[in-house]
Amino acid sequence: MTYSSSYYSYFYNGASLTNNGTVTFQGDGGFYIGSGSDSVINNGTITKSGGASNGGIQVPLTANSGSQLNVQSGTLQLGNVTSTGATLSVSSGATAQFYYTTTATFDAASTITGAGTIFFSAGTNTISAAYSITGTTNNNGGTTTLGTSVTSLGTLTASGGSLTISAPSAPTLGSITVSGGTLTLNIPATLSIPTLTMNSGTLGPSRPRSSTTPDRRSVSGYRVPMWLTSTRTASSVS
Repeated sequence: MTYSSSYYSYFYNGASLTNNGTVTFQGDGGFYIGSGSDSVINNGTITKSGGASNGGIQVPLTANSGSQLNVQSGTLQLGNVTSTGATLSVSSGATAQFYYTTTATFDAASTITGAGTIFFSAGTNTISAAYSITGTTNNNGGTTTLGTSVTSLGTLTASGGSLTISAPSAPTLGSITVSGGTLTLNIPATLSIPTLTMNSGTLGPSRPRSSTTPDRRSVSGYRVPMWLTSTRTASSVS
């Protein structure tokens, strides 16, 4: 099934679509809620292949094992997502945004990958998937927990909401910018960060000092963990 241009569908009165093949949005189209408790069940492949603006899957999406959701162009704004063994792939220059979301869950058998942007804007998001994003991880709303299989985060930006990242070892990480909200890094390793910029907000974890708790530094008056070692900082470190 192919949606040319920016055509889209509205779902009404609890309508449900099960995809066992391929759905392609060639522009900024999507699936939207008209009324009722609608649903999309993906057993195949859904792709946003074109369009430079915003498309969407507002309808709650169940992404079953082996299914794929590909964002190749523009922004795909998502609603509620339940992923069990599915793959979310975001190409360079494209964005998958959790925008209409109340809840989103990706189990440990799922995968989130690509050179694009993952943007958490709303809802309660529990991401246990294998996470490897080399573009950007952005958080400006909602409450998101990300981990524990995190190998790459790309550039990390927090401007609102709460983002907690857990990993057993240091992931590949670009610059970090915190301008609002709370960013918590539960990573028991020293992180080498090209640039750390803090304008507002909170960067943690913040926990009582003990013999096993690393020392802490102040970046422009904000308290940050000692293990966040920046090789080039935008603010003075004392």
